[in-house]
Amino acid sequence: MTPIEFIDSIGLLDENTILAHAYYATNSDLDLIKGRDGNISHAAKTYLKFAWVNNFINRAVEKGINVSFATDGAASNSNYSILEVARLSALLGKIADLNPTTSKIGDILKLFSNGEKFLKKPISKIKEGYLADLVFLDKYSPRLNPPINIFANFLYSVSELDIKMVMINGKIVYKDGEIFGYKKEKLIQDINKVYKRLLRKDTDKPMQTFG
Repeated sequence: MTPIEFIDSIGLLDENTILAHAYYATNSDLDLIKGRDGNISHAAKTYLKFAWVNNFINRAVEKGINVSFATDGAASNSNYSILEVARLSALLGKIADLNPTTSKIGDILKLFSNGEKFLKKPISKIKEGYLADLVFLDKYSPRLNPPINIFANFLYSVSELDIKMVMINGKIVYKDGEIFGYKKEKLIQDINKVYKRLLRKDTDKPMQTFG
């Protein structure tokens, strides 16, 4: 059996299952995931770092599977940018199919709002009864102008530098470069305290290395 068939055989594949990657799922695996209403987290930057080219995203989107973006771990992602993951997902899909018309902007952008299905929480709409989780962008950023196709600008041009404010459940947690309740200096200190836990104890080197 494939790994997907196996977890289904022991009753683990259902609407509450979030599959990390499932990048080499076969078409029959994807049919099984769709039939069980399973969810998949897609981490395109990881696959590109390992030079893994696969048209998974196009096949999964075509079958209507609930796929959302994932950054994966620091060793495989480096900067935790969900915006970069989305952009690379589109580019990887085009490269895998050798077709610039696949991984369409509209199909890829929809994956940003699939967290509601993953987490079973009202988070994907600006609507009464939904959590006020919002990201505010600088409309005057050169990366968002000219607005010939604002969706293309968002997928292929926007960066974290364009994020002006972040609100979580109605509370502003970030604005104009400042993370409220956490000083950047303290964050850097904490990072440098824990980094040794990410080193292999037998070699004192990172768990993953890339050229």
